[in-house]
Amino acid sequence: MQFTEPNGDRGRCTGFLYDNATVATAGHCVHTDHPDPDLDGWNTNYTITPPFMNSAYGTPQMREGCGVTAQWSVNGWAEDGNSDFDYAALQLNCRLSVGYFGMITQPGSYDGRWFSIYGYPTIKRPLYSMWWHHERVSDTKPHTVEYAIDTSPGQSGAPVFQPLGHAYSAIAIHTTGSARVGGHNSGAKITPPRLENFASWRTPTP
Repeated sequence: MQFTEPNGDRGRCTGFLYDNATVATAGHCVHTDHPDPDLDGWNTNYTITPPFMNSAYGTPQMREGCGVTAQWSVNGWAEDGNSDFDYAALQLNCRLSVGYFGMITQPGSYDGRWFSIYGYPTIKRPLYSMWWHHERVSDTKPHTVEYAIDTSPGQSGAPVFQPLGHAYSAIAIHTTGSARVGGHNSGAKITPPRLENFASWRTPTP
């Protein structure tokens, strides 16, 4: 997904469909948090494009992109800039037949369990290629999960998930990378209230 930030720069993130016309992503991919009021605000001019792999050449080929008709986040992010609440959703102006993720929540800890992140780093080549890594969750907190899954800029908004047969369900949304040695990346955990928010943001069926 590509968009224009309030300062006019073009940004890129990852997101994932949770129905055929609604994308979950990180809050900062939708609303830019900045101490300067002129640079703080909602992003605009979205293009949501699902790449696919051309098996003949092994290079990403781009499908036609969708625009965005509505965007949502929560006050904890859009008003307060609290990274614990760094999650959002986008309603598309088209419906995509590429499949979509579920979302799950549980009251207990995810510590020690293996999860994966697949996303689209801006620094990798070929451009728009999908990269992935998997690792164990190291710390489950009330609003976030921490892990040593390797990520790069552009992968914010990717699902943190554990494949279960043919079902793919996110337990968190990747939001934060740590450049500190020994540091852990983290994501906004799917909780029951957040599950309700995502359900309310779902694109209505025509």
